[in-house]
Amino acid sequence: MTVEAFYVVRWVLAGGARYLLWRDGGSGPDEYALARGSSNILVARSAQELAQAARLNGLAVHGAEAQVIDLQTVRSVLHSLRPSRPLSERSARVLLEAWNALEDLARSLGNSFMTSEMSQQREAKSAYAKLFYGNNLPAVTPEGSKCHPLLNDRERTVLRTLLRNAISRVESYIS
Repeated sequence: MTVEAFYVVRWVLAGGARYLLWRDGGSGPDEYALARGSSNILVARSAQELAQAARLNGLAVHGAEAQVIDLQTVRSVLHSLRPSRPLSERSARVLLEAWNALEDLARSLGNSFMTSEMSQQREAKSAYAKLFYGNNLPAVTPEGSKCHPLLNDRERTVLRTLLRNAISRVESYIS
C-alpha cells in the first residue's frame, strides 16, 4: 500500500488563518485532502489540529514548513495592478501561487475555477501565461534576462474577477 504524502498549506483569510492538506498529484491533478467518507475538505485552525485530523483520516503529513497562501496579499496585489505598469516578479509569483492553489481547491471540491464564457477563458489563459513567465523561472527564462509582462485591460479585468470570486468562495467555505 502506497502512503500518499500531504503537505500543510496555511491560508491567511480576512477572518484568520486556516490549515489544509495538499497533495502533489504528480502526473495527475493536485488536490486537497478530503475527510474520509466525505466530500468536505480537511480544515483546521492550527497545524497541530490539522495533524491530528490527518492521523484520524489515515493521511501522512510531510514537511515541517507550511506553504502560505495569503489572500490578503493577493487582494492587495490585484488592487495595485495598473494599465501602464508591468508585473513585478513578486506580483506574478503571488498571483500565480494563489491561482494554482485556488484552482486545486476548486477541483478538490468538484467545482469549476474558470469562467464558462469563452472570451473570458481566452483572456484568463493569456493572463495565466503572463503570470507564469513573469515568475522568471530558470527553466523558462534565458539566463541574464527578466520578463516583466504587461497585462492588457481585458486580462487585468478577467484576472481580478476570477481571483476575487474564487477568494470569496474559499473564504466562505473554509472560514
